[in-house]
Amino acid sequence: MKVKFAMFMAVFATFLGLIVVSDTIATEPTVIVMPSRYTVVQFAFDVARLRRNVYLMTYEKLASSKAPAYHVWDETKQDWVRVELNDYLTGAIFAATPKNVVLIGSDKDVVSELTAAPAYCQVPLRVQALDVVTLVNSLNKVMEFTAREWKWLGERHQIEFKDLNADRRKYGKYGKPGSDITMPEAKIAQPETIVITPVEVSQPAPEVLEKTSEVKPTPPEDK
Repeated sequence: MKVKFAMFMAVFATFLGLIVVSDTIATEPTVIVMPSRYTVVQFAFDVARLRRNVYLMTYEKLASSKAPAYHVWDETKQDWVRVELNDYLTGAIFAATPKNVVLIGSDKDVVSELTAAPAYCQVPLRVQALDVVTLVNSLNKVMEFTAREWKWLGERHQIEFKDLNADRRKYGKYGKPGSDITMPEAKIAQPETIVITPVEVSQPAPEVLEKTSEVKPTPPEDK
């Protein structure tokens, strides 16, 4: 693990401990797979504070080794645990098998072995941009953030949100009286094509992780 990442994760752990968010909402078991980038990891921990049943996993390409490093946050140990790729692909390391898999990272940065959704995944979501605005909009498809949560995330990450439907709620579907009416075009969303690769279990997972609840991150270490 890079020293730089370990240092800012330690600072982030102290800062995050000051944040208290109550009344977390349960969601379908979801694993967020992300690069070891400060902004991305910080945002993912914030999401885990708003939603139960969220697992966090990081990947990192190490210069000293051909094999990438994978870490999963263990709520019981309050620490990052080094895992093998097969532990994630089989899902055996998770206490509840994830239904949703959110893979964050561009084609350039992401580990190629992660691009195919695991066989247990029912709802895969790929997010190629790393900026917080894209992350919060993309994760909303799975998490369905409330108005209060949007406000909290905006304050946490210095994001100004604009309610595009404010006039419609106030004046109805035809907009403010006297304004020009523009009828939106109907658009059909095309689903992403995901290649699902069968997974062969070679070894049992070394341990089972508990569900993420209140998060107090510390730096991942190679274990």
